[in-house]
Amino acid sequence: LTTVAQIKNEDEYALIFGLIGYSATKLYNTAIWERRNAWESGEKTPNYNQQSKDLKSNRWYKSLHSQSAQAILEEIDNGYQAFFSKHKSGDMKAKPPGFRKKDSLSTVTFKRDAIHLYEGNMLRLSIPKKTYGKQYIYLHLGLRPNLELTQDNIRLARLVENKGTWCIHITYEVEYIDEISLGSSMAIDLGIPNLATCVYQDGTTVIYSGRELRSIERYFHKEKSKCTKSTSKKCRALNQKRSRQRKHFLHAVTAKIVSDAKDRGISTIVIGNLNGIRENKNWGAKGNQQLHGWSYQMITQMITYKARRYNISITLIGERDTSSTCCHCGEKKNSNRIYRGLYACSNCEIVTNADVNGATNILKKYLHVFKVSLKETRVVGTLACPLVNLFVQRKSELDSREQGTFRIVNM
Repeated sequence: LTTVAQIKNEDEYALIFGLIGYSATKLYNTAIWERRNAWESGEKTPNYNQQSKDLKSNRWYKSLHSQSAQAILEEIDNGYQAFFSKHKSGDMKAKPPGFRKKDSLSTVTFKRDAIHLYEGNMLRLSIPKKTYGKQYIYLHLGLRPNLELTQDNIRLARLVENKGTWCIHITYEVEYIDEISLGSSMAIDLGIPNLATCVYQDGTTVIYSGRELRSIERYFHKEKSKCTKSTSKKCRALNQKRSRQRKHFLHAVTAKIVSDAKDRGISTIVIGNLNGIRENKNWGAKGNQQLHGWSYQMITQMITYKARRYNISITLIGERDTSSTCCHCGEKKNSNRIYRGLYACSNCEIVTNADVNGATNILKKYLHVFKVSLKETRVVGTLACPLVNLFVQRKSELDSREQGTFRIVNM
């Protein structure tokens, strides 16, 4: 996992941070120049091992901790390996990694041997003593509470600059339990208006609205349309901001889903498998834009790794006929789905939310594999009106948290 920490004594080391970030940029561009020069002249392009040996005496290499310099060369090597792979496969439009702006401050990576965490949230980073006159810098960090962070599980620390402010990204390991746990199950039906519809084995239904995500998409599509070029500085900045907001929202939603599952004693989360849903689909200009902006794979990945921490397994089940079949009587009829949010069965006359009906069918499919009696699970229940989780942006309510929170309303 990775956590972002504020550096409380940033002003004390602002000059050193700037020098380290600048040295990282210069070393990156030097290594890129060597590789590009060899590639364009038809010579053998130096690999990571060759550059690590050749650049050890470089002034910019010496201005960084040896492992930090190696991390930069590893990043370049990975980029060139991807470029060579695409080039060999016939993609002549593929381009090798480019140069960084001369005045930019690059992210600096510190590996495990250069990091030490003390009690009281103090982090020590190693730097070249000959260059800076000191061997260590001591950072007072603002870490969120109840963080499972120790000296033994830290793997990386990245010093990141953003608009003149420095912060530290710490990557650490957490232990996963591989034992099989026995408990109840839940199913998730992923969608666009309703981002995730959850049906628990006891019949409880909860919907996580995708309204906030759609608002983010509409706003940034509108702002990007005002840009003259997709490669302009403004358009690139909008893309980065959009990506940050989308990821934050998806992290918040998936963390809430997994947290609720843990509190309810869920051992298995069943998710509808949507692979191939974009193939041969044409829903019009607006529909296609929403379909291709739908992050269902990212949502599934986030739920998977978050659930694993609590010993909750993930199973993917095909969604074939789940939206057109009645979860109560089993009648399959496309016309029963009157519109996107409503399912009314013409046979048993049950009326329910269409996404709840689909999620219930996904759960029934999974339970049928293990021959679990639906009467015992009470999965269909009365299909009462589901609760809806709305994401509340920061500062929109007096009691909301800084990064946004959830508000439950009746649908």
